[in-house]
Amino acid sequence: MKPCDDLQLYCIPPLPAIWTVPPALTTQLNLWAGQLYLPNYETYRRLCEFLGIRSKETRSAVTQSDGFIKPVDRPIDVRYFSSFHESPVPSLKALIGLRRKGMSFLPTHMGKLLQGRLLDESDFDA
Repeated sequence: MKPCDDLQLYCIPPLPAIWTVPPALTTQLNLWAGQLYLPNYETYRRLCEFLGIRSKETRSAVTQSDGFIKPVDRPIDVRYFSSFHESPVPSLKALIGLRRKGMSFLPTHMGKLLQGRLLDESDFDA
Protein backbone atom coordinates (compact mmCIF):
# COMPACT_ATOMS: atom_id res chain seq x y z
CA MET A 1 0.00 0.00 0.00
CA LYS A 2 1.36 3.41 -0.94
CA PRO A 3 1.84 5.90 1.89
CA CYS A 4 -0.44 8.91 2.08
CA ASP A 5 1.85 11.02 4.28
CA ASP A 6 3.50 12.75 1.34
CA LEU A 7 0.10 13.97 0.01
CA GLN A 8 1.00 12.84 -3.51
CA LEU A 9 -1.24 9.77 -3.70
CA TYR A 10 -3.90 10.35 -6.38
CA CYS A 11 -3.02 14.02 -6.73
CA ILE A 12 -4.57 15.65 -9.80
CA PRO A 13 -2.79 17.38 -11.40
CA PRO A 14 0.46 15.75 -10.31
CA LEU A 15 2.63 17.82 -8.01
CA PRO A 16 6.14 18.78 -9.10
CA ALA A 17 8.72 16.12 -8.29
CA ILE A 18 10.65 18.50 -6.04
CA TRP A 19 7.62 19.36 -3.89
CA THR A 20 7.57 18.00 -0.37
CA VAL A 21 4.87 18.36 2.22
CA PRO A 22 5.78 20.67 5.12
CA PRO A 23 6.56 18.47 8.16
CA ALA A 24 4.22 20.48 10.41
CA LEU A 25 1.31 19.78 8.05
CA THR A 26 2.02 16.04 8.06
CA THR A 27 2.16 16.05 11.86
CA GLN A 28 -1.18 17.85 12.17
CA LEU A 29 -2.93 15.70 9.57
CA ASN A 30 -1.73 12.50 11.22
CA LEU A 31 -2.90 13.76 14.62
CA TRP A 32 -6.45 14.50 13.46
CA ALA A 33 -6.54 11.32 11.36
CA GLY A 34 -6.02 9.32 14.55
CA GLN A 35 -2.52 7.98 14.01
CA LEU A 36 -1.37 6.36 17.25
CA TYR A 37 2.29 5.77 16.44
CA LEU A 38 4.86 8.35 15.44
CA PRO A 39 7.68 7.55 13.01
CA ASN A 40 10.52 9.25 14.90
CA TYR A 41 11.54 11.49 17.77
CA GLU A 42 11.55 14.64 15.62
CA THR A 43 7.86 14.13 14.80
CA TYR A 44 7.14 13.63 18.51
CA ARG A 45 8.97 16.86 19.38
CA ARG A 46 7.08 18.76 16.66
CA LEU A 47 3.76 17.37 17.91
CA CYS A 48 4.54 18.42 21.48
CA GLU A 49 5.37 21.93 20.28
CA PHE A 50 2.13 22.10 18.27
CA LEU A 51 0.00 20.92 21.21
CA GLY A 52 1.89 22.96 23.82
CA ILE A 53 2.83 19.81 25.73
CA ARG A 54 6.14 19.30 27.48
CA SER A 55 8.88 17.26 25.90
CA LYS A 56 12.45 16.52 26.91
CA GLU A 57 13.45 19.95 25.57
CA THR A 58 10.81 21.81 27.64
CA ARG A 59 10.71 19.65 30.77
CA SER A 60 11.94 22.51 32.97
CA ALA A 61 8.84 24.60 32.15
CA VAL A 62 5.93 24.83 34.58
CA THR A 63 3.31 22.33 33.41
CA GLN A 64 -0.20 21.31 34.30
CA SER A 65 -0.88 17.78 35.50
CA ASP A 66 -1.52 16.57 31.93
CA GLY A 67 1.75 18.01 30.61
CA PHE A 68 0.26 21.13 29.02
CA ILE A 69 2.37 24.27 29.25
CA LYS A 70 0.37 27.49 29.50
CA PRO A 71 1.43 30.13 26.94
CA VAL A 72 2.99 32.42 29.56
CA ASP A 73 5.08 29.54 30.95
CA ARG A 74 6.42 28.31 27.60
CA PRO A 75 10.09 28.84 26.81
CA ILE A 76 10.59 31.68 24.36
CA ASP A 77 12.00 29.44 21.62
CA VAL A 78 8.77 27.36 21.46
CA ARG A 79 6.20 29.93 22.60
CA TYR A 80 4.73 30.61 19.17
CA PHE A 81 4.53 27.06 17.82
CA SER A 82 1.28 26.36 19.67
CA SER A 83 -1.91 28.38 19.48
CA PHE A 84 -3.61 26.43 22.27
CA HIS A 85 -4.44 28.51 25.35
CA GLU A 86 -6.10 25.61 27.15
CA SER A 87 -5.00 22.01 27.23
CA PRO A 88 -6.04 19.98 24.17
CA VAL A 89 -5.29 16.74 26.04
CA PRO A 90 -8.81 16.00 27.37
CA SER A 91 -10.35 16.61 23.94
CA LEU A 92 -7.77 14.43 22.20
CA LYS A 93 -8.25 11.64 24.75
CA ALA A 94 -12.00 11.76 24.13
CA LEU A 95 -11.57 11.87 20.34
CA ILE A 96 -9.15 8.95 20.24
CA GLY A 97 -11.29 7.02 22.73
CA LEU A 98 -14.32 7.42 20.49
CA ARG A 99 -12.37 6.44 17.40
CA ARG A 100 -10.97 3.37 19.15
CA LYS A 101 -14.47 2.40 20.40
CA GLY A 102 -13.23 1.83 23.93
CA MET A 103 -10.12 -0.14 22.99
CA SER A 104 -7.02 0.89 24.91
CA PHE A 105 -4.43 3.07 23.22
CA LEU A 106 -2.23 3.63 26.30
CA PRO A 107 0.79 1.58 25.11
CA THR A 108 1.03 3.61 21.87
CA HIS A 109 3.08 6.77 21.37
CA MET A 110 -0.07 8.91 21.46
CA GLY A 111 -1.31 7.12 24.57
CA LYS A 112 1.94 7.81 26.39
CA LEU A 113 2.01 11.43 25.19
CA LEU A 114 -1.58 12.04 26.36
CA GLN A 115 -0.83 10.44 29.73
CA GLY A 116 1.94 13.00 30.28
CA ARG A 117 4.82 10.58 29.86
CA LEU A 118 8.01 11.97 28.35
CA LEU A 119 9.32 9.97 25.42
CA ASP A 120 12.91 9.84 24.23
CA GLU A 121 14.76 8.58 21.18
CA SER A 122 14.79 4.98 22.46
CA ASP A 123 10.97 4.86 22.29
CA PHE A 124 11.24 5.10 18.51
CA ASP A 125 13.82 2.38 17.88
CA ALA A 126 12.68 -0.11 15.30
